[in-house]
Amino acid sequence: MLGLYPYDWYADFPSPATFFQSLLPYRPILGRPGHYHQVLSRPINQALHAEAQGRGDATALWSAVERLATEQALTVPLVNPRSVELTSQRLHGYEYHPLWGFLPAQSTITH
Repeated sequence: MLGLYPYDWYADFPSPATFFQSLLPYRPILGRPGHYHQVLSRPINQALHAEAQGRGDATALWSAVERLATEQALTVPLVNPRSVELTSQRLHGYEYHPLWGFLPAQSTITH
């Protein structure tokens, strides 16, 4: 057993770095010290560097990190939360943000 435990987590900022650096920290796994470091450290650092420089390949590098993490099965999602928002024809300017949800300051209601 790999020391499995349930936890919940939500991103404070919608960025791949937030996800991979928060959910997959460097921890020894069953006497295999630094498994995360050996597998993901270099690709994560490459993606961070490309992102900081504003290079166009940052997205592709983060996709490679995601594939690598998936192949290693370092974490397994059990729940993918969804939300449903009901609106009315009177609501105008509805805007949804992937992290904050409905942005009421952007909308108006007509009578």
